[in-house]
Amino acid sequence: MRLSRAEARERSRRALIEAAAEEISDRGYAAARLEDIASRAEVTTGSIYSIFGSKLNLIAAAMAHLAHDLYAEMVPVISPGEDPTIEEVLRSCARRFQQCASTPQAQRYLHLELELASLALTDKETFAQADLPQDLALTIATLLTGRRLADDSHDRTTPAQGADLAPAVHALLLGLFQARILNAEDMSPEYYERAAVALLGMLHT
Repeated sequence: MRLSRAEARERSRRALIEAAAEEISDRGYAAARLEDIASRAEVTTGSIYSIFGSKLNLIAAAMAHLAHDLYAEMVPVISPGEDPTIEEVLRSCARRFQQCASTPQAQRYLHLELELASLALTDKETFAQADLPQDLALTIATLLTGRRLADDSHDRTTPAQGADLAPAVHALLLGLFQARILNAEDMSPEYYERAAVALLGMLHT
């Protein structure tokens, strides 16, 4: 079945985003070349300018694509009707990070985190245009807000408490994630959970 012009353009757009994401993962943002991206996507270099207008716009779209995939893997989903305690949410976050650290994609995830940090420091224009999902620490803060303090408690965490706790949780879990990848320290899910739950001690009530 022959594709319409709009369908062909959309297929090329998706292929270019995926190819650029692979190129960034393999070689880094700074070394990503349009010729290599076009070759991966099996389109011409001219298609990049036709669809995205510039390398900047393509790279921004690719970074957003990678970040959305990363955050979807790292952040647990609280289903409608669930009402977990703050400890249960922390344990769930810890398990997700540990699971991600043990996958073949873990190195790619870490590479992206480092690329995003570098981009934020060295190329603020691209970073600003990337339309990234909210910062992972902010996503965790949302998860930690409004949670029961204990099974038998009616008190819940406030937005201020979630925002206070989230950076520490994010830093701890990402540090363990990096240690697993860089140093091959294979900590168990239980270790991740104990470390995350220990941070409850800093929760101001």
